[in-house]
Amino acid sequence: MRILLTTIPGLETIVEKEVGEKIESLKDINYNELSGRVYASIKNDRLLLQKLHELRCIERVILILGEGKISKDDVDVQVDIELIARYLGPRMTFMVRSLRMGEHDFTSVDLAAALGEKIQRGIYEKYGIYPEVSLSDPDIILYIEAIGKIYRWGIDLTGLNALHRRKYKVYVHPSSLNPLIAYSMCRIAEVENKKRILDPMCGSGTILIEGKYLNPGLEAWGLDINPQHVTGAQLNSAQAGVKVFFKAADIAEIDNLFPTSFFDAIITNPPFGIREKSIYTLPRLYTLLVEKSEKLLKDGGILCILTPRKKLLSNILIRYKFSIKEVYTIRHGGITSFIIAAVKT
Repeated sequence: MRILLTTIPGLETIVEKEVGEKIESLKDINYNELSGRVYASIKNDRLLLQKLHELRCIERVILILGEGKISKDDVDVQVDIELIARYLGPRMTFMVRSLRMGEHDFTSVDLAAALGEKIQRGIYEKYGIYPEVSLSDPDIILYIEAIGKIYRWGIDLTGLNALHRRKYKVYVHPSSLNPLIAYSMCRIAEVENKKRILDPMCGSGTILIEGKYLNPGLEAWGLDINPQHVTGAQLNSAQAGVKVFFKAADIAEIDNLFPTSFFDAIITNPPFGIREKSIYTLPRLYTLLVEKSEKLLKDGGILCILTPRKKLLSNILIRYKFSIKEVYTIRHGGITSFIIAAVKT
């Protein structure tokens, strides 16, 4: 049997690394870059679902029950009713989530309806009762995807809420960073091997909280120019049960707050200028960030930044003698962005 783990397109390698470290029972991991989908074979592991839900870089867990070929204009799918009947009883409720990628003459709604109708008909023929659909509180969530000429269907083991919905998010920043991206940035910056990190534009504190989960002994500092966000970040870190030092400060003044070469890593998500704007132009903001980071980072320290302006940021990093170590392309919220990790030389 196989399983599908969904994530943000571009973070598939992070998923592969985390799964490899934490779950030995998942084998034959494969994916296409920027697909947001990682497939693996399952070996017997009674704690597998618990381990999967503890992963910090996935959104959903799908148990694949069937797959096959699908034509461009035909939504016919084959369903093993005896197999689904092990999970869905006649008096249980269900819903169907669906995804379609590629050129088809049908929609994702058509796809969900096709699977739902097949299952209702099959369960009725077996038990004489139609299982009801519930979109608000289903007993079981089914899933179907059509990607190009292949369809797969199965059971969504995640529940109604995706795993990126962290329970510590009591304060939501207007440009809130997806925790999967925040966690991945911490992985890329290797915070598990670091002593001190800083997010100088911390917003609601997501990067620092994810960093503390990855390395509980980490000393973490968060700064933001907006006192409201600082207060919100404090609420989130308290809810998460982690200790982070927060302070309201302007990026232009942060080198006055700490000794030179104080941090092992600086990880941040500067404003894109879409939902929330900086008081600085983007070139000026990036220049200030890199200039101050050059002063505050130790030699060999990592600066990890999320940006939609790869060329602009790369040129500034090179000007300040940073060596670009890694660049990840991700797609999220209709925007192509880049996680750039650079080393102070």
